[in-house]
Amino acid sequence: MRTAHRNVRKAGRPPAGIDGDRVADYPQLSMRVPPRVRDMLNAVSEVLRQPHWRIMMEALAQYVRSLPSQARDAVEARLGTNAARQ
Repeated sequence: MRTAHRNVRKAGRPPAGIDGDRVADYPQLSMRVPPRVRDMLNAVSEVLRQPHWRIMMEALAQYVRSLPSQARDAVEARLGTNAARQ
């Protein structure tokens, strides 16, 4: 007797974090921003079809890259890695 071969996928949404991490396992961050900033984040998120956390992560990485080298080096030293340049 032959059985039909199917692709069996796990139930639920696949992990959407970096390197397949579960986003629910990430630490949470809460902050207050002016309404215009939140509106801009929502607009960018909709246009790029990216979650807020990913947009903020990229924005922060770009900000650190734009810092003067002395400040960037100080940030990297505090992190203890070369993570700010990723």
